[in-house]
Amino acid sequence: MSMAREVDDRILTICAWIFVFIAATFAAQGALEGLPRHGTDSSWPDHARFHVTFAAFVQIGYCMMTATVALVPFRRGERWSWWALFGFFVFGGLSLIPAALLQGSGPQAHFAIPIALTLAAGFTALVLSRKVGFPNSLDNQSE
Repeated sequence: MSMAREVDDRILTICAWIFVFIAATFAAQGALEGLPRHGTDSSWPDHARFHVTFAAFVQIGYCMMTATVALVPFRRGERWSWWALFGFFVFGGLSLIPAALLQGSGPQAHFAIPIALTLAAGFTALVLSRKVGFPNSLDNQSE
């Protein structure tokens, strides 16, 4: 294995674990904060609690699939997996922004820094691993 390939593999592994960390964080938020705080809140109507509970389980499942994609096909360098993780980042992570704007409320203030760091880590992982998503365009630039 060439030195360049070893570096690429190391970068992909680091980026994969960043995505796994983000997915685990989002899943934990759904299970540890979303369900107990909102899904069991008796002041909410039953149907609203149903939606929160359903959303939490969807979030956990979505995160489990994301971690699986990051650890298996992404580390192999399969192009579609980069795009799947891009989708996870945009629709899973960045969806906080329009949700907060539409509702006029967002995550509690003490979550702002961890959320910002998590989003910055996800963006960094996408940029560092862009060779997976765009293998030909980057190869042509180096010539």
